[in-house]
Amino acid sequence: MSEVTPVVEPLLKEDGTPYKIAVLIPTINNADELDIVLGRLGQQTYPHFEVVISDSKSKDHTKDVCEKHGATWIEDPSRNRADACNFALNQMDHDLVLFTDDDTVPPLEWVANLVRWFDNPEVGAVGGPNFAPDDDPFGAKCADVAFCTRFMTAGTRYGAQPKGELVPITHNPGVNCAHRMANLREVGFFEEGCIGAEDVVLDAKIQRAGHKLFIDPSNVMPHRRRRPFKPYMKQMRNYGYTRMVANKRWPEIAVWSHTAIGFFPW
Repeated sequence: MSEVTPVVEPLLKEDGTPYKIAVLIPTINNADELDIVLGRLGQQTYPHFEVVISDSKSKDHTKDVCEKHGATWIEDPSRNRADACNFALNQMDHDLVLFTDDDTVPPLEWVANLVRWFDNPEVGAVGGPNFAPDDDPFGAKCADVAFCTRFMTAGTRYGAQPKGELVPITHNPGVNCAHRMANLREVGFFEEGCIGAEDVVLDAKIQRAGHKLFIDPSNVMPHRRRRPFKPYMKQMRNYGYTRMVANKRWPEIAVWSHTAIGFFPW
């Protein structure tokens, strides 16, 4: 007889009511991989949350996949991740918002492992590392190196795994993080029109507002890397351009290696 995974009780606010929680996923034309993500979210040990999909006018069967899994589907008019998230956030009334992408493989305790830290009022946001899944091909693993080493990603370290259970950090990847909605509203959500590094800029704004960010090194999110060369280089180009622009407005996020990432627009 198979062992049943215990369901985690809802996290309560100071007034004794449960936190209203959502997982927000922006997507476009990636229904088959999104189907995997929603299937995993439907098996979470912490089931007390809503899944919200911000769909940038997909031409495939994305809406059908959302209906299959009972996810809230929002048709989004934008064409970048920052604006897609903002379009949905402006319609949401949740207390906590967890972010991930449509090409991840969420562990079944992912939601529980992020939500648990918000019983500490000092936690403004919390995230975790992300790595390519074990079954990703060699080319994707090469991209993993670029995303997860300090110098290739301008010090961002999407694969950072510091020692400790809950460690202060200056940035969490947008594919594996959770924020208090009140803080997101305070800073005006993501920067409008941000075509790359939108999560870096958001975290800079959150910290400027006086809120603390943390990482749970154990809460790893398997995240598939872009395999075709052209889309991957476009992603790097947008990332590099945005980082150079952001350095001028948020100099606290700038390090010397941002200069190197800026060459990607070439």
